[in-house]
Amino acid sequence: MKRTFILLIVFSSCAVFPLTAQHRMDEQKRQELENLKEKRIAYFTKEIGLTEEEAKEFWPLCNELEQKKFEINRNMRQEIRKVRDAQKAEKNVSDAEYDRLIDTITGSKEKELEVEKEYLKKIRKILPPEKVFKYQRAEYKFAKETFLPASPPATK
Repeated sequence: MKRTFILLIVFSSCAVFPLTAQHRMDEQKRQELENLKEKRIAYFTKEIGLTEEEAKEFWPLCNELEQKKFEINRNMRQEIRKVRDAQKAEKNVSDAEYDRLIDTITGSKEKELEVEKEYLKKIRKILPPEKVFKYQRAEYKFAKETFLPASPPATK
């Protein structure tokens, strides 16, 4: 009886620890995402030179745009993941599946561009052209500085 009780405690502990570790990982990812958002806001605000009034109107639009782009690309990421998983499992991926994936990727890019154009029209109503240009430039620079590794120094 005592032995059964001890085994029960050990097994239940083994089941709980992975769950708490997963929760910590999810919380860590959420925190990293939140830090990235804060870093992005600070970077864009500085690069664009937003006033307080402009920022109040700009950030809701910018966040809405980012959410729409994320949703558009969700399907594409899922389709890419399916093909990648099939390749890892050494399953044959048909030409038709590759064609469908190519169409999905291209369609996602087209939809994303349409949404960007729509939101740029809205942003142009609240920011002067120079700041709209700085916004576009800041998007590129932030992505490059944040997600691309620093290039090594050139060797002779």
